[in-house]
Amino acid sequence: MAARNAVRADSDTRAENKNGLALRKFAYIACLLAVCGALSAQRLDIDSLFARHLADGQLADSTDEQRCAYRFAEGVRLRLSGKFDEALGCFGACIRICGGAEAYYEMSRIYQMNQDSMYSQLALLYLYKAIERDPDNAGYQEALVAWCLTNRLYGGAINGYNRLLQLEPNNERYMYALVDLYQNQPKKQLEMLRRLERLNGVSKDNSYQQMSILLARRRYGEVEKQIRKLMKKFPYETAYKALLGDLYLDWGKESKALECYGQMLAADSLDGNALISLASYYGTKGDVARANECMLKSLYDKRIPFDDRNFWLRPYLVSLAQDSATEQIDSLFGRLFALYPDEEQVWQLRVDYLLSYGGKVDVEQPLRRILALNPQNEDAWKRLLQTRDSVDAEALEVIDGALAQFPNSPYWHYCRMGALFSLGRDTDALAEIDAAVALDMDNTMKSVFYATKGDAVQRTGHYAQAAECYELALRLDAANTLAKNNYAYLLACAGRNLSQAEKMSSAAVKAEPENATYLDTYAWVLFMRGDYRLARFYQERALALVESSGVPVNAEFYEHYGDILSLLGDADAAVEQWRKALQTGGSPTLAEKIETRRYIPNPIEFDDDETK
Repeated sequence: MAARNAVRADSDTRAENKNGLALRKFAYIACLLAVCGALSAQRLDIDSLFARHLADGQLADSTDEQRCAYRFAEGVRLRLSGKFDEALGCFGACIRICGGAEAYYEMSRIYQMNQDSMYSQLALLYLYKAIERDPDNAGYQEALVAWCLTNRLYGGAINGYNRLLQLEPNNERYMYALVDLYQNQPKKQLEMLRRLERLNGVSKDNSYQQMSILLARRRYGEVEKQIRKLMKKFPYETAYKALLGDLYLDWGKESKALECYGQMLAADSLDGNALISLASYYGTKGDVARANECMLKSLYDKRIPFDDRNFWLRPYLVSLAQDSATEQIDSLFGRLFALYPDEEQVWQLRVDYLLSYGGKVDVEQPLRRILALNPQNEDAWKRLLQTRDSVDAEALEVIDGALAQFPNSPYWHYCRMGALFSLGRDTDALAEIDAAVALDMDNTMKSVFYATKGDAVQRTGHYAQAAECYELALRLDAANTLAKNNYAYLLACAGRNLSQAEKMSSAAVKAEPENATYLDTYAWVLFMRGDYRLARFYQERALALVESSGVPVNAEFYEHYGDILSLLGDADAAVEQWRKALQTGGSPTLAEKIETRRYIPNPIEFDDDETK
């Protein structure tokens, strides 16, 4: 495989060299054409004093170098002023006079500003001409590499960085770039990493990169040498000794691995690195008890990041919970809190355990501890809010705390709006909606806020304003099904725009055919349009869905059903339904309907001129 990769890479290089020759030939022709065209078609900016001098022939006695310098300076000025065509004319004149690399480079820079593929190729051609004239200019070479990377020509980028390394053999930036580019060429990647190691000495990051490549190729002996380098440079870092033991296990040298771990524990019986490695070893042998014992002892070594135990702690807790080992669980958390009182992950572990096997009351204290350690933990704020069984002042306090950390979050503004409505603070809730829609959020969420505002102002009798809110909500999100339903119901109750109401209501029912509220709305729209039989069909479906769910039936459902039956001529059945509605509420005319045994309209009236 390595040989095939090498052959392929060599073939790619030859092809690229061939392409490079073709490009250079094309570059020369293109440059000549561009220069001639620029000289014939472009004029210098006549507002320039120097340009006027040139036009007047006042620099006739200047040397070529002086005239070229003048033209170049004028070209740079024009480029910086955004006058790119005039700048190209100046640089073209420079090339005609002295053929300098700088002018070719400046022309390449101008063409690179245009995203068109043709101009991109011209930029490359002029860049090649600049490099031909000044091959030792690192800036030109870097520009070529950047062009190759932008156009995903990674082979060209590799060649470019190698040329740059010839100019600056100790440039680490070039070497690291090649390490990344050699991802599919591990041999060359290793060569570059070793070159960096010779330059900077042994380092953890470099060694780990080398070991990763070597392990993939099962070159265990070389991995061992790399680990021993780290052990020599960092003699007090026991992690490398444990790593050597882990290597021996992977290598099949079990006795040497256990010898490594034994030496570490002889020096320090609570060495976390050795204990975690031993736990992994016992796990592979199926000795779960000894593996857990090692992991529990490793908790006392606070030099080891807590993350390194999480992979074991969670399943260990689950197993204890399944065995109802409450005392062991409490003992474990007691040990963790004593050792890591300010470790957020420990408290998160407690929260997760309690939510799975405990209760909401118990989880509040660890959640508040998490938020004291990290107020930006939004998930903890959400979970803390979920511990509240009802919307009360304490729930609002939690929401306000979250909003202090996430002031631009539509989610928390929505929660605050809902809490304020639940607490009867409608004016404050409407102000919260106005504050929320001023935030930068997507139209879908804004639509939700406006639809909610429509519901709220409708309850206050401002029906025209409610209609405006619903219409704005639907302009922002035409798929807002709840807005369609509620707006349709408002129009039906007012007896206005019933054709539009039916379209919106039917769309809501189509989107959620098992939604009893939407079915009730559609039945009422049909009723207001005079289609009583079809209205009865949908109203009965709505009632059947609610009654089968065990949820108490809204009084409006029964009253609407009675109204429909009344106009279908079944007064007895209508009164029966009206009496059911009367038990939980109903409209102001409900009692009169029962008494007179007939339907009494009670339409709402829009005041289209009401003050918004």
